[in-house]
Amino acid sequence: MHLKINNIFKHTQRSDYKPLFNRFHYLILFSFVVNIFFCSFNDYDKLIKEASRHMASQNYEEAKPLLQKALKIKRSKEVLKDLGTISMLGDYNLEQAKDYYLKAIYIDENYINAIHNMGVLFLKYFEITDEKNISEKNLHLKNAKKWFDKALSIDNKYYKTYIEYGRYYYYKNNYKEALNALETSVNISGENHYAYMLSGEIYFNGLNDYKKALEKFEKAYLINDSIPQISYFLFKTYANLGNKEKAEIHFNKYIFLLKKIDTSEEIIKRAELEKEKLL
Repeated sequence: MHLKINNIFKHTQRSDYKPLFNRFHYLILFSFVVNIFFCSFNDYDKLIKEASRHMASQNYEEAKPLLQKALKIKRSKEVLKDLGTISMLGDYNLEQAKDYYLKAIYIDENYINAIHNMGVLFLKYFEITDEKNISEKNLHLKNAKKWFDKALSIDNKYYKTYIEYGRYYYYKNNYKEALNALETSVNISGENHYAYMLSGEIYFNGLNDYKKALEKFEKAYLINDSIPQISYFLFKTYANLGNKEKAEIHFNKYIFLLKKIDTSEEIIKRAELEKEKLL
């Protein structure tokens, strides 16, 4: 019996015995795995770069599939946040946007971009809620402020949140606080067109001060003349101030910008009707 076992042992230790995997095979396998790993992350970087380009121009339809592919490679808070933004601003799916933002915050509880956007999301809920449902609208405003407060507790110089605070107070008809928040945003970031545009809207719609509104809209226009809403408000402000010539100029610019972004004919027709009433 001992002889048989020894013979078997000798057989397995023969000099011509070759294991299934030697060091060379393991090296090849390791190189293959590493290559797949780095190729995946190279693809991820390319997808993010291309998606960022489309996000910057608000071309959400092109950005979305690129971000979805990137998410399969790496589940990052940045990709989740961008998908949330597309859901909110591109697809108008607020529930899906909330889900993406909360997943980003789950990865990093202090991720200020997603936290700030949760506040913006609740302002969107406020905007689409029926005017008759006052309690629900107030709840959305309360939730928006909660998220904005959290964002500023992380970084009290985050100028975007001050802009949205301006909107929050505007919706609460607290125009003084709204203008203060927007001024703070400008003081932190330097001149930004959105803060000036919203300030102008508060003076125009809230305070009926067309001269002050014009001052703010003109500043916004000097910074960025490619925003349709700025040209629209300049048209309305000049019309209310009796300057029909400049109102006409800005109305034409407004229509030009709308057509540039493939706006529906129905919106353009409504604008034409408004022009007839004002001019």
